[in-house]
Amino acid sequence: MKLLEYQAKQRFAEAGIAVPEGRLARTPDEAAAAAEQLGRIAVKAQVPIGGRGKAGGIAVVDTPEDARREAARAIFRRMPTVVIKDELAQLLSSDYPDDIAMALTLLLERIHDENAQNEREPEMIPVLLEHAQLHSDQRASLRILALLLLLGGRAVADSLEHVLYDFPNHSRNFLYAFLLLGEFSEETLLEMLYDPDAPPLLRAETAGILGIITPRMDISEYAKMLAEYGMWAGHSQGYTDVLQVDHLNIALRALGGLLAGGHWNAAELQQLRMQSKENSSERELYDILLGWRYGPHIVSLEREIERERQEHKNHVTIFSAEILTLRTANHELEEELQGLHHEHGKRGRELEEATQSAGKLSDSLEHAAQDRQALRIEIEQLIEARDYLAARNAYLEQVISEMQE
Repeated sequence: MKLLEYQAKQRFAEAGIAVPEGRLARTPDEAAAAAEQLGRIAVKAQVPIGGRGKAGGIAVVDTPEDARREAARAIFRRMPTVVIKDELAQLLSSDYPDDIAMALTLLLERIHDENAQNEREPEMIPVLLEHAQLHSDQRASLRILALLLLLGGRAVADSLEHVLYDFPNHSRNFLYAFLLLGEFSEETLLEMLYDPDAPPLLRAETAGILGIITPRMDISEYAKMLAEYGMWAGHSQGYTDVLQVDHLNIALRALGGLLAGGHWNAAELQQLRMQSKENSSERELYDILLGWRYGPHIVSLEREIERERQEHKNHVTIFSAEILTLRTANHELEEELQGLHHEHGKRGRELEEATQSAGKLSDSLEHAAQDRQALRIEIEQLIEARDYLAARNAYLEQVISEMQE
């Protein structure tokens, strides 16, 4: 059974146990009336928790006004956060210093009470940040941030982180607040930067804030990798656009943070340039940041290209004229060759006829030679016959002569 203090005192009194005299006050006016009757009293918040004294839940007062004030504070502590947040934010946006002072006092007290209760999750800080995000009252939002920056601590850093995750279109003031949060800023920002589930834009924004806070090695490496993520890298792989947009955004924000934070000043950039490789993308980055103008160099190259293009054009004109002359000469040669072919064809026919005639003459000569050979043989035979006849005639004449004798 859990009883509040006044309920327990009632039970004790009913049982005959002596208890200190007291009154139950439900409003500040009732607390003031009790102080008038009893004199110096202790105003105690009726909440079911221990450590009320350390948390400011018990206050000894001497006057009714003090009692009224402490009763109001006790009632305020018991009111749900969602009920009082709008009223406090409205007071923060007031033009009257008293309203602003009251709002700040009540907020600080509420936050202090929440911090005193270790087992209780903070409610007021997340609610205030959510109100600042969702409402357009810039003055109240800035005063809320100023209050939270004065408080500082892990709870504020964690609450800011939750707002950045929950609201992709968050106010940049929440990011800028990390610049003033001190030791908790860097750790929280690094968690967001290396969280693979974090929105790409949030990772880029945290890289920029980290670059402003401190020249960390990983942030510097991001800044040096601009060429690895940009259009040149995309072009080298056949793309016409940026290769890795999300990584390029992180690199750009990291570079902006290092420059805005003064970590990459002229002296540091010169040192980094000396340490970089010649003709590397990193060297080119430092050249640009140190003021080297590529524009005039590009204009000079364009002029050189235009001059070479004109020379090439002139060469093309000359070569075209030479080609035309060669084509004309080639055409004339073709016509001459065609005439030669025609003449060769005519002479070929004459040569063929002469060859045929020579063949016929050769055949006639061969026949004549054969006839001559036959005549020679026939003449030789006739000579032999003549010689035979002459010899026989001589023999017969001898015989006749002998017979006549």
